Amino acid sequence: MIYFLSGLILLFSRLPFAAKYLFNWDSVQFAFALDVFNISFHQPHPPGYFLYVCVASVLNIVTGNANLAYILEGIIFFVLAIFVFFNLSKLVFNNIQKVYLAVLIFIFNPVVWFYSSIAAVYMVDLFFSLFFVLLAWKIAFKNQKNIRQVLIFSFVFGLSIGFRQTLLLFFGPLWVLSMIFFYYNTTDKKIFSKVLIKAIMVFLLGLLIWLIPTSYLSGGFFNYLALIKEQFGTAGKATSLFQQAGWHEIFAQVKKFLKSIFLMVNFSILFLIVWFINVFKSRHFNFKNTNLIKKVLIFVVWLVPSYFVYCLVHFAQVGYLFTIAGAIFLLLATALYTFLTILKSNLLKMLAVFIFILLQCIIFVYGWEVFRPKNFIAIQKIYDKIIDYRISPHQLDFPAIKHNDQKIETIINTVNSFKPESTVVITEFGSPYVNPYENWSENFRTVSYYLPEYEVYELFWGNEKKYFKTQNYSLPQLIHSNKIILSSEKKYIVFLNTTEKTLLPNDNLLENTKPYIVNIETTEDFKYLGYKFIYKK
Repeated sequence: MIYFLSGLILLFSRLPFAAKYLFNWDSVQFAFALDVFNISFHQPHPPGYFLYVCVASVLNIVTGNANLAYILEGIIFFVLAIFVFFNLSKLVFNNIQKVYLAVLIFIFNPVVWFYSSIAAVYMVDLFFSLFFVLLAWKIAFKNQKNIRQVLIFSFVFGLSIGFRQTLLLFFGPLWVLSMIFFYYNTTDKKIFSKVLIKAIMVFLLGLLIWLIPTSYLSGGFFNYLALIKEQFGTAGKATSLFQQAGWHEIFAQVKKFLKSIFLMVNFSILFLIVWFINVFKSRHFNFKNTNLIKKVLIFVVWLVPSYFVYCLVHFAQVGYLFTIAGAIFLLLATALYTFLTILKSNLLKMLAVFIFILLQCIIFVYGWEVFRPKNFIAIQKIYDKIIDYRISPHQLDFPAIKHNDQKIETIINTVNSFKPESTVVITEFGSPYVNPYENWSENFRTVSYYLPEYEVYELFWGNEKKYFKTQNYSLPQLIHSNKIILSSEKKYIVFLNTTEKTLLPNDNLLENTKPYIVNIETTEDFKYLGYKFIYKK
């Protein structure tokens, strides 16, 4: 009952901050997948996330809103992750005060709060990472035969890959380590062989539950593998040391990764400094302790795969950190507890915890801009170097969610003021001049989802002239041409790029509109970004 009530409180504490509209490109892809699951057309993008979409499909029956369905799924995984983290913290610390500190740090972390308020898949990483570490810990430190934990780990591991396929890479090593722990904890090695066979079988069962339907929907198993290979090849082309990235790109990626960790840690870095000083002052390391070696091994095998991939292969945004976020929160709890022991008064300790939680809430609810120095330019520059939102396509706070909702609502209301049969919408991809946070133009999928009745185009910046075109939820057509031929019924073109007004025919721009609207009834053919708009009269 306590767990149930706590879950309800956590659920309803998140909903007031939930995004009204789909937040980014990926969330729109997932929304399209609820109507037509087609990985080839990125509905959703490979590798497919089949079970993640299935759970949202069930929730969508209740909500009738794809965005809310995915947000609810994320919140459910968040709540489950909290309960798992609570039990893991009890095993790791054996100190209830540290446990409660760890849970508070988890619940109020601004980055976690942000991603649990939008339609994003990363809560899946958070839950399963903690669940696997909890099971690995139990297998390592329980002296009895942990056959049940081994089989649960194996089945859920196979199943989890259907939610997020990269979990295979990140937690496969931890599963192997758990089998090794089980081997050394088992006196009868014949039992180990039988359990290992069963573990592999239940893993394959969990794997096949989602792999068979995903392969079928992708045109066969080998076609599915080809789609995954193409996606991973494209995503990591410019960032992977094993593809085309050089050491300069790798250094930039490592820097982005470390800045992302800082955003998650934020002010807690002060506690970490105090903790590191105390640790190195004590210099008390006993690596002859078998239990300590087991703990270190679990943490190393938990963290190293993610560090390797994020530094040397691909790191796109802060949400990727959720595979290792649990370890960060455990470390922060230890650091905060060390800081609190310095304070003599219980009142001061409670005040310090309150201030810490308050700062976390302020960061999420009001954004980092609250702390930006306003009068000292030199300090502002240092601040901007540290709090660098270019590590993510958007800010990671509630103002960013509200900003996106207002932007999408403005686009929808503006376009809806014109009839679909007489209007086309122009989006773009690859503008080098647009701040990602202020970007209106790169909303092709969003506009085609919320305004299906309209003809929507996506133009590409660069030398190669091609564009996507879609209407009425049709799969986007890729057309290799610089000519866009508009039918005689069309009277208005809505340009979502709000920074390139000078490139448009000024005489035909409607006044006081954002986005920009061109009346093509009285205009001749014109060019924009190297594309020629031809109006059939």
